[in-house]
Formats: sequence, structure tokens, C-alpha cells
Amino acid sequence: MKLFQIIAPLAIAATLAGCAAKTTPEADAANAVDPKEQATSIEAVDTAKGIIDLANDSALRPGMKVDQLTFIDFNATWCGPCKLIAPSFHALANDFIGRVTFYSVDIDRCPETAKAFGVEAIPTFVLIRPDGRTERFVGTDSFATDTELNRASNIEEVTSIILPRMREVLDKNLK
Repeated sequence: MKLFQIIAPLAIAATLAGCAAKTTPEADAANAVDPKEQATSIEAVDTAKGIIDLANDSALRPGMKVDQLTFIDFNATWCGPCKLIAPSFHALANDFIGRVTFYSVDIDRCPETAKAFGVEAIPTFVLIRPDGRTERFVGTDSFATDTELNRASNIEEVTSIILPRMREVLDKNLK
């Protein structure tokens, strides 16, 4: 009897779940996500910092048209240099809110995007201009020498070295 009391509710629940999962082509069409809505759902925007954190591979492609200067940071959670340069990228995004679009792309979550942009080492930064031209910066040495970084004793000093050079790149391209 106790076995029946356990199995019966499970059987009923399985039957109901199976019925709910069945759809018709009309229902599928009615539940389809509009591509414009999907584009907004694939990104998490950190408005406080002005950075779009890419959540999957469908938003960025080489050669895409951009309305304003776009700066993409290709990184990974396990990457030491990525963590080292992240505060500078976040400060830069905060300084240029509204004038430059910033993306953060974790290569482990978005491997196809990284591949499409030819990312072979991280951190890699890609600058896309509204006219379609791009520029690539690979590693922290794009903005600071190893000697400078080795002399820095904390993340604030690293940021004070890298941030002005990143700003120069954006200022030059905004003109």
C-alpha cells in the first residue's frame, strides 16, 4: 500500500509533465523568441561600469557595423594577466560611458566569438571603429612593459601604469 502511495503521485506527475511538453507547430511559432529580443537577452549589462558582459557566441562578429567606437576585452576567469588588467578596463569603461561601447568576453563561455576574432592569447583587446577598421592589442605588454609591471607592488600601481595608455588609445580614436 505504501509503495502505491509513492508510485501513484509520481506516475501522475510524469504524465502531466509529458502532456505539458508536447507542442504544436503553431504553439512553437507563438513561443518563438524575436531575434531582437534574443539579442538583448544574450548580454548582461553592468550599467554601473558601462560594460556589456557577453553571455554567448551570437552577438559579436568581425566586420560587424558599430555605431560608436567599440572596445572588446577577451579574457578568462583563470587568467592572471586578465585579472591584472581588469581594473584598468573597468575604470576606462566608467570614464567613457556613452562615448565607447565596452564588451567583456570570457573565451570559455564564448569560444566561437574568440575564434572568429582570431584570439590566440589573452588578454586580447579589439578596438572596432564605426568605419569598420579594427586594431588589436595582445597581452598586458600592449599597454605596459614587463619591467614596469614587475616594479608595481599592488593593483592600484598597475592600474596607474596601464589606464593612461588605454585612455590614449581611445582618445586618439575618438577624434
